[in-house]
Amino acid sequence: MKSVESARKGRGRLSDAARHRLPNRRPSDSLVFEFGGAEYLMTLGFDPETSDVREVFLNVGKTGSALDNLLADVALVVSVALQHGVSLDALRLSMARAGGFDVKCLTSTSLGQNRRFS
Repeated sequence: MKSVESARKGRGRLSDAARHRLPNRRPSDSLVFEFGGAEYLMTLGFDPETSDVREVFLNVGKTGSALDNLLADVALVVSVALQHGVSLDALRLSMARAGGFDVKCLTSTSLGQNRRFS
């Protein structure tokens, strides 16, 4: 495991990869979906030039709850990966936990909701 000090020195950073920065104002769309008996809110931010999804925001339950904060962190990691060129389908496939696009977890379910915008 890398130490905090080596991380501060910049080793292993994604910043060395090409990041597609988004403009401050960009199109977005929100939807509500259900998973495991709970209702979730997802907002997708789109690249205005290509209409590709480049950021994800996920919320559930009470703002600031442990689960809401965890989902915000997951969405941040997904957004950084998308802005570094990882495809939405590649992320969803990696998180499906069962191979293929068999949905077994919340994150792959939420990423699959994007198909409604295609």
